[in-house]
Amino acid sequence: MKSAIIVIDMLKDSIYKNPSSPMAKEASRIVTKIQKLITLGRKQKFPVIFACDSFRADDFIFEEGWKPHSIEGTKNAQLIDELNPLEGDIILKKRRLSAFFRTDLDLSLKRMGVETIILCGISTQFCILATAFDGISSDFRVILTKDCCACHRADFHSKLIEIYEHTVLFPLFKVSSLDELGQEIENAD
Repeated sequence: MKSAIIVIDMLKDSIYKNPSSPMAKEASRIVTKIQKLITLGRKQKFPVIFACDSFRADDFIFEEGWKPHSIEGTKNAQLIDELNPLEGDIILKKRRLSAFFRTDLDLSLKRMGVETIILCGISTQFCILATAFDGISSDFRVILTKDCCACHRADFHSKLIEIYEHTVLFPLFKVSSLDELGQEIENAD
């Protein structure tokens, strides 16, 4: 079963702009794990996709108090330096929560023969889950790597993980640690 790794919103605006913010602190905690996940995936020749917020300054989502961030074309809408994409990786700009919404992600994944998407990045309660559910709705199996995802509060992340570790959507939606996923991949060889 061919898999792809989707790294969601690990952007300079979320992590570097205000490093003392709760989101930046939680996101910084998972960078090393995401690097390990990407390395593991590349050894298996999994496609690596970086799904990146790329909003317009006058975007709808900023009308009701959500602060403008990750504005398309700015340095802050770029990936953090620690996650250096390689040639062949896909940089996917997204204007909404889900990496699937009004992008060609599903088409690209299907053309590559991908059946399972492995999700990591931020923010668990928004972009990770929106992408997970759209992935299932687009006929992909989903693995959420619990120690490679974060949100602005660790307790929120933990509660969400607890809920989805026991979902009736299993095995279409699976929660796994990086170590568990690594063992599963090794055993599949």
